[in-house]
Amino acid sequence: MKKYKALYKGLYDDLKDSEMMIDYAFCIREEGDKTLADEIAKYAQYRLQHFSDFHKLFEQEVSKEKEISMETVHKCMWEEAHEALQEWHDKIERKVKSY
Repeated sequence: MKKYKALYKGLYDDLKDSEMMIDYAFCIREEGDKTLADEIAKYAQYRLQHFSDFHKLFEQEVSKEKEISMETVHKCMWEEAHEALQEWHDKIERKVKSY
């Protein structure tokens, strides 16, 4: 279970940091420092991409489970976590693109 915890934590941290940084980029740009804001926005985009890379790893690990059904804890956790993180990812991605 440590592998799932590590991957989930990585996914969560990528989204949390990406959202925080894109919000900072918007504020800093409004304050007039577009150069710094652009660099911070790039970092937000990098963390969003890293989320996608870790997401693939998570999917690979889940697919290795011998029994995946609606009744298993793994499947239930995966569906809930996946849906919540994917919605969060899409929200941040829209922010990054609107920058």
